[in-house]
Amino acid sequence: MDYTPEKNNIRILIMLGLLLFDLIIIALFVIATSMSIKGLLVFLFLLLNVYGAYILVLLMSLKFRLTDQQFTISGAFDLKQIQIPVTEIQCWSRRITLLENVGTSLHTARFALGKGLDSNGESADLFITSSKKAVFLKTKQGNYGISPEEADAFVEQLKELGIPQRTGNERSFMNADNNDGRAPMNQLTRYCILLTVILLLLPVVMYFLNLLPEWVPVSMNQYITRSAYLESVIFKGLLALVTITVTYGIIFLLSSTDGKFYYRIMFVPLVFVVVLLFLEINTHLNILLNF
Repeated sequence: MDYTPEKNNIRILIMLGLLLFDLIIIALFVIATSMSIKGLLVFLFLLLNVYGAYILVLLMSLKFRLTDQQFTISGAFDLKQIQIPVTEIQCWSRRITLLENVGTSLHTARFALGKGLDSNGESADLFITSSKKAVFLKTKQGNYGISPEEADAFVEQLKELGIPQRTGNERSFMNADNNDGRAPMNQLTRYCILLTVILLLLPVVMYFLNLLPEWVPVSMNQYITRSAYLESVIFKGLLALVTITVTYGIIFLLSSTDGKFYYRIMFVPLVFVVVLLFLEINTHLNILLNF
């Protein structure tokens, strides 16, 4: 039997997010004069939109199929396809509350797509469009989380196939530690991204308000041209984004050995971005004082 995922407004939110970042990149492209900076912005624009388009297509075409022989998750014209023999499905569990600390790169309390944690705190591939319909499967290939629109019918079919419901909380100490660290890590990551966006937006707003002079006072006794200043800000913003991304990847590599405290590494890019933003604000204060 085929099942479609529970509908929600996540596609609209993703499109609005893409539009916001596209506008920021386009504005930075307009004010940049260096070809290398423009090239980096074009690359970032293409990367962001290709990934966003893939996620949107995946969400629009996502479906689940459960037969007597096989369970299948497919989407994006079968570019994403997971096939699991029914004999390898060990048990299932339900979750009807909000998702907590799932730890994926694309998630909210009601939505999760990508790597994260299942209802027992174990690593899982999540395809959850609504936490109210979340069903988790433990298989020999790994753990999976889905949210079929007809979740009750899906569970009944699992029962008919003789697949038992998971009882109790079998989460290991390591998984519990990982879960403890994901919430602060995700919060720190959001702070880093928010501050980086502010770092990039400040000079853009000043530029379009005609508040940036031809010679920008980066300190009390040092001036640089407006174009050089804008390029330096764009470079710093891109460097901050790269630092955040690399740090996020390193954290996941280290999470298997220090799940409870590994999130503290995210303080490194946070401090880095805070310093950059402080210097940026200082420059803008100098501009306003000399305006």
